[in-house]
Parts: sequence; C-alpha cells; structure tokens
Amino acid sequence: MTPYKYSNLVDELRDIRLLFLHPGQFEDDLRVTISHVSLTEPVSPPEKRLSLRELRATLPVGWHVFETVAGRYIFEHPESDLTTWVHPDPNVSACKQVGEAPSITFLPRYEALSYTWGTTSNSSYLYVNSDDPKGPLSTLEIQQNLASALKHLRLTQETRTLWVDAVCINQKSIAERNTQVTRMTSIYKYACSVVAWLGPESSDSKVALAALDRIGSQTVLTKCVRRLRTPEAAHADWFQSASTLPYPEDTWHAILSVVNRSWFERVWIVQEI
Repeated sequence: MTPYKYSNLVDELRDIRLLFLHPGQFEDDLRVTISHVSLTEPVSPPEKRLSLRELRATLPVGWHVFETVAGRYIFEHPESDLTTWVHPDPNVSACKQVGEAPSITFLPRYEALSYTWGTTSNSSYLYVNSDDPKGPLSTLEIQQNLASALKHLRLTQETRTLWVDAVCINQKSIAERNTQVTRMTSIYKYACSVVAWLGPESSDSKVALAALDRIGSQTVLTKCVRRLRTPEAAHADWFQSASTLPYPEDTWHAILSVVNRSWFERVWIVQEI
C-alpha cells in the first residue's frame, strides 16, 4: 500500500485540513479521510446581555458581578457570603444577565485534539481514503499514543471530525508547519470542543477524575482570576485555597497519578484548552 501524499493547501493563510475518522470497533484498523476546508473567522452573534459595566450599574448596594472563564455571569455579596447565577434585583430582565456568552458557530464543526505525541519507538498507521471513492487506500504513519487516542475516540456508527496537528499539518513541510503554527489560536478557538487525551484508563483514574469533578463543582474561576464558591456548592469552604479536603490518602495518590501524566507537562495546553 502506498504512503499517503499530502496535497498543498490552496491558500495557506485560510485553509486547514480536517481528519474524518470513520466509524468502527475498537480493534478495527483506523480508516480516515483527510480533506481541506477554509478556516475563516465566523460571524459572531449579537450580544444580548448587558456588559459587565452596564450590569454593575444595575446592582443593589453590596453586590458584585464577575464573568467566569466559561463566559457566565455570577453575582457575589461578600458580606452575606452569597453567590448566585440570578441577578439580585428581580426587576432586571433575565435575558439581559443570565446564561453564557453567545457562541460562535464555524462550519464544518470539528473537535480539536490536545494530546502528547509520545515516543517514536512504536508506530501505527492510518488507512487514508482517496478523494476518488473508487481510488486506492494509502497509509500514513502515526505515533502509538495518537493511534490509541483515535481508537478510543472513534464512534461505532458515525464519522467523527477532528483536527489533529500530526495529521492535519504536513509535518515534512517546514514552511507549512511554520504557517499553521501561527494559526493555532484560531484553530482551537473555532473548534466546537477541545478533547484532551490524557492516555488510557488506569486502575485508579476513575477515582481521581470523580474527585476532581467533585472539587470543580464547588468552585468557579472568573476571568479576572478570582475564585468563588458556586451557588450550588455543597461544601461552603472548598473554594478557599487553605481548605482541607476530606479525601483519603488513596484518592490523593490517584489524583497525583493523573496530574503527573505527560499531557500536563506540555507548554501548549494552556492555549489549547
């Protein structure tokens, strides 16, 4: 089977490649289609909410409002130690202050993969469909960690559309790599989601992720880097950095095993997530 040969992007300042991961069972070979699309800045929907400045002018005395990193407004009354997602003045229209910032839709929809390349000692292959439906398959060599990620992410009944740097950028073309790296912010920004692949499940990873999810549900981070208690928090003091969390030693070891995975050592993860 012949190695896959990349065709040049028609417009390197606008075009990207997407990986269409075809359905299959876990044990099946990885079959994909690689296609070019134009990545242009989508039109942002109009903002229906009040801005933070406008919203602050509507607040009763003693109340503050912040925007979370997810784009949602949260209200705080420090003296009474209260937080709420709902404006403290019921006369302020809900549509002007509730909900997340308007989302940007880019078509086609794709997910961007955040992962570690891993070692080159073990490699695997993608079987790439030709642009011609009757054309032959070709092969593209990938590293084992990416092959493992794609096998776990592959759906059994439908195609999954991904952007994966090792595949969607011609790694043998230095010029293309340099151009595409400058576009990383847009590629991840316009993805409908970013999938972080930490690696295969271990014996205690479910324990760790459940504990981290529980901790995360108790606190929220604002865009001005302030930590607040979530209105639905069951543990009033968990958002405070000095709090002692009541987890046994085994749970802390499980959490340590997760956060010590190589994904957390990558320089790019802040931008990608």
